[in-house]
Amino acid sequence: MRNFQQFFIFSCFVISLTLSSGKLFAQDANLELQKDSYHQSFAPYAAPDILQEFDGIVKPEKVVTVKVQEITTYEVPVDEAKLRASTLGINDLEVTDVVDQSKINFHQVDCFYFGEVSKVQTKSGEGLSCTRTQNGSQYWLSDGRKCVEWQPWSNWDCGGSW
Repeated sequence: MRNFQQFFIFSCFVISLTLSSGKLFAQDANLELQKDSYHQSFAPYAAPDILQEFDGIVKPEKVVTVKVQEITTYEVPVDEAKLRASTLGINDLEVTDVVDQSKINFHQVDCFYFGEVSKVQTKSGEGLSCTRTQNGSQYWLSDGRKCVEWQPWSNWDCGGSW
C-alpha cells in the first residue's frame, strides 16, 4: 500500500509539472499553430501547406467532381424452369467468391454446374471509360451455394475522348 501511495504522489507531481511548464502542450489562443504543439488544432485558421514542401507533387488549382458509373457484368447459372416462369429472385443471381478452397469438400458435395466464366468491370465518367476483366471457375453445389474462384484482375484498359 505504501508503494502505491508513493507512486500516486509521484504521478501527481509529474502531471502538474507537465501542465504548468507549457512546453508539452502549447496553447493556440492566438489561433496559430505553435512549434511545440503535439496535437492538431481544429481552429478555423489556415494550416501550413505541407504539399508545397515536396518536389514532384502535383497540386490541382481547382478540384471538381465527376459522376462515375460502375458496371460489373458476369454470368451465373440459374434454374431454367425459374427463368422460363419469370420467378428469378435476387438470391438466384448471387455468387460467392471462394477465398478458402479448403472449406469446400468436393468429395462430399455434388456439383450441378461447372464452367469457366469471366467478369467485366467498366467504370466511365466525363469522357473516360475504363474496362478490366477477371476470369474464373464457377460451380453450383448441391447445398445451394454458387461459387466462383477468380483469377487476378487484368490491367485497366482506358480510353478517353480528348
